[in-house]
Amino acid sequence: MNLARNKTVIAKLGNGGRDYINGDYAFVVGEPSFQYYTYEYLGPLQNEDDLPVNPMTGTPMTYLWADAGLAIGRSGKIFPGMPLFTDVNGDYQIDGADYGYDKKIIPGKSPEPKVMGGVSTNIRWKQFSFRVQSSFAFGHYIFNTSLQEMLAQYDDNIAFFQNALYDFGNKIRFWEYPGDDAYYPMRFINYSDGGSARSFRRSSMFIEKGDYWNIDNITIAYSLPARIASKLYMRNAQVYCTMRDVYMWKKSNVPDPRQVSKTGYYVGQGYPITKNISLGININF
Repeated sequence: MNLARNKTVIAKLGNGGRDYINGDYAFVVGEPSFQYYTYEYLGPLQNEDDLPVNPMTGTPMTYLWADAGLAIGRSGKIFPGMPLFTDVNGDYQIDGADYGYDKKIIPGKSPEPKVMGGVSTNIRWKQFSFRVQSSFAFGHYIFNTSLQEMLAQYDDNIAFFQNALYDFGNKIRFWEYPGDDAYYPMRFINYSDGGSARSFRRSSMFIEKGDYWNIDNITIAYSLPARIASKLYMRNAQVYCTMRDVYMWKKSNVPDPRQVSKTGYYVGQGYPITKNISLGININF
């Protein structure tokens, strides 16, 4: 068994130690590298009475530059089922056009594993041998770009009907009615009136625990007894069967949490893990 713990800490930054922000990640003094910099998702709105109210105007929080609800005269309004994001600048308006005005550094969700390693087991009994190798990583968070790109199709009525006919099964639950404890907001098709609030933009909605334990391979082998091998003019002979990527336990919804960039973003393009079985014979004369 082997264990590794690699911990990075940003010790110093230029410009007076100010946070360094580049696209979807940030460097912060005293924190691990590559902090997520995106919108902070708070969940779907359950009731309009839950919205914060601007004390200066008496109006509930709204979306800025969002046109969801356009056909029913509610453009810019936040109604049940729509996603709530943190109002970073405190103006009681959420950036509804994904211009980046309400992005923030997401605390406590680093893409850097706290521990990673592997376990190897070898068992021999008479002429048989059994070997198992596995690998794991725990304590980090990854960004599910595959799911985000699929769900983003719901933010465009044309793209939805062309590309977004996905079957998510029971893994992804969308909000359907007040009090629904679903994690994801309502789908665009439920209020497809020509408008959008960019509900499925890149946000912390898609940051998931990256923990996994994978059985990398299992090999079962049988070695021919030496006395039999010598009669066949062989020094030794072995028949084996190897199975690769046998099983993975994982916390995230990505097909393979090992396929992530150094910034934590999934780069596997949605393809499932390929499992294979190979049979072989080793003969030495």
